[in-house]
Amino acid sequence: MPYILLFGRASVYGGASGNRGLPTSGLVASWDLGSVAGQTVANQVAGGAALQLGSAAGVDAADPVATAAGLVFDGAASFCTAAALTVNSPITMIVIAKNADTTGTHPFIAGSGNSQLTFRSLIGGGIEVQQTNVATVVASSGTITDLAYHYIAASYDGAQGRMWREGRLNNTNNTALTITAFSPRIGVAAFNGAWMKGTLSHVAIYNRVLSAAEHLKAYQSLKSTWANRGVAIV
Repeated sequence: MPYILLFGRASVYGGASGNRGLPTSGLVASWDLGSVAGQTVANQVAGGAALQLGSAAGVDAADPVATAAGLVFDGAASFCTAAALTVNSPITMIVIAKNADTTGTHPFIAGSGNSQLTFRSLIGGGIEVQQTNVATVVASSGTITDLAYHYIAASYDGAQGRMWREGRLNNTNNTALTITAFSPRIGVAAFNGAWMKGTLSHVAIYNRVLSAAEHLKAYQSLKSTWANRGVAIV
């Protein structure tokens, strides 16, 4: 595994095809959603939980459509589950996402009940992480309305929420909340019936808060990796 000197210190970054450039420390899930085998997406973390299209084996309406650019969610019924993975705070969530519109609320990553985290885009193009039905953890400064592919990330350490866009810190919010551990669902927030409408190309989850340098490196690496596959990230 290569060592890269970054801002005067050595950092270890992943070398697998779907995980290239992502920091490996604390990484619990890295799903390349453009690489689907049957109805599952392998976790690039060794021994990590795979992502299941829908909630059970067998093709049905709950399955998003697999494409080379990622999984396409229909805004009505499609989602993914990772039942064997449980996350809490501290946490960092990264998505490469392209919304199909700005007229709906589109969940990227969510728990299935109250007091768990929901990472989502809002009507009008804002981005938010919410402790479901309790409080906002952090919201974006500005909106995303161009319907292009974006690197969007959020973290929470129990005291401060941070929002990142295109590898740069976008906003922060100081709030003390107790997050209930949850098994993440991709593309659906079951508590209020919201569904993702658009494409997710990559999803990564950490059990720690990433640094500014790590976010910038992850953004640059994912942007380069997906450009080679025909996906232009802003």
